[in-house]
Amino acid sequence: NSKVFNIIVLGMAAKHMDFSKEDWLKVIEKTVPPKTVEMNKKAFLLGFEGAYQDDLERSERVYESRRVAEFTECKIS
Repeated sequence: NSKVFNIIVLGMAAKHMDFSKEDWLKVIEKTVPPKTVEMNKKAFLLGFEGAYQDDLERSERVYESRRVAEFTECKIS
């Protein structure tokens, strides 16, 4: 939904900032129109948790590639 796209992106960026998820949710509650609070919080969490999932998957891929590289080095040596 294009109406909440900016909040989703904010959630993705917020994962890498020095504010807690709870602080961001409080800011959303105070700054968006009352009728849209829940929708905006859901959009923020979608971006925030999606960014976390991406980071986790990226970390797992890096870890696995390092394990393969270490194994390969042991077999070759």
